[in-house]
Amino acid sequence: MKYVHRLFIVLLLILSSSLLAKSIPFNIPSKDHLTQINGQIDLPDNEKSKFFPLIVLVGGTHLFDRDYDFGSSNTDKDLLFRELSKRLTTRGFAVARYDYRGIKCNKRTVAPCSNCKSHEEFMSYFVNACVDNSIRSTVTVQTTRDDIESVYTFAKAQPFVAPKMSFIIAH
Repeated sequence: MKYVHRLFIVLLLILSSSLLAKSIPFNIPSKDHLTQINGQIDLPDNEKSKFFPLIVLVGGTHLFDRDYDFGSSNTDKDLLFRELSKRLTTRGFAVARYDYRGIKCNKRTVAPCSNCKSHEEFMSYFVNACVDNSIRSTVTVQTTRDDIESVYTFAKAQPFVAPKMSFIIAH
């Protein structure tokens, strides 16, 4: 299965030279095979380089997706990992970000709730839309560690990553 992921990414790179300014989504199985880990690798807009150093961003243990929504300004500046990734890719790093186990979106990326009249109604809607409680019930220290390792191993193995220049930044 991992060879299919690699082949897909290589084909995408061959078919679109402008892809290097974009993100490559991924979906890999968790080590315990209870869920899929969804994320993306953001790439620098640098077609001169074949290999990029890698940084894997790891959120805290709350309900964080790959954007890491943390703030109250209701601007993109609240999406800390998205903003950090933009800054790191402009400096030549490939950046892997992923959704924490059982999380599908955040309060800013969830589909609008036209029926929500209060904050409590919106939060209930958000939890139903963005949180898979059956998967969240499998979160342990070990599964968290395994998910980080799976994302790191997958991202580090990509053909555009300089594997000896791979790092993890965790909150």
